[in-house]
Amino acid sequence: MPQDGRLVYQDEDGLLDLPPPALYGPHQYDNAALAIAAVRHFRLPVTTAQIEQGLRRVDWPARISRLEGRLTALQSAGQELWLDGAHNAHGAAALAAALAEMDRARPAPLVLILGMMNTRAPADFLAPFAGRVEKLFAVRIPGEINAHPAAAIEQAARAGGFDAEISRGIVSAVRAAAAIPQARVVICGSLYLGGHALARNGTPPR
Repeated sequence: MPQDGRLVYQDEDGLLDLPPPALYGPHQYDNAALAIAAVRHFRLPVTTAQIEQGLRRVDWPARISRLEGRLTALQSAGQELWLDGAHNAHGAAALAAALAEMDRARPAPLVLILGMMNTRAPADFLAPFAGRVEKLFAVRIPGEINAHPAAAIEQAARAGGFDAEISRGIVSAVRAAAAIPQARVVICGSLYLGGHALARNGTPPR
């Protein structure tokens, strides 16, 4: 469990007072605790120092990642650009909770740039964001024949009460979002879209 930003883990083998995970979001404490539980349950040869190092150095592109690069150069002053590969209802709920935490620290209009595969329902993904989004830009994931058309995402968003419009792609959406002062812009809905965003930003996925 998190305590003052640290990760406190306890089981029958004792208590560990650990640094917070480098990945952003309250759900990452749960993910880290699960990994530690597996290490200790299976008696893997991993020391506490190695666990601490892993928590500090873990890097997972497109998991609530703050972007800096070509796309951010298109934004207006005071805006943020984030990327998350969440693509289902559970992932959306975790992302929404993390963004709510950000908003408590620095309130900002929330803008979503959303592209999804057609194996997922946009309405289910958007449910945790109801009433919290200033603007939504619907995009089709480039090069994916099984991606939702942008029009389908826009229609689902509008049906859910979101102010949504179709955009030609990520670049166009980021440019359009620049008109919303101090916005927190989040590209989300698919890891395929996440990879495309990293490439367009000049940070190819590892």
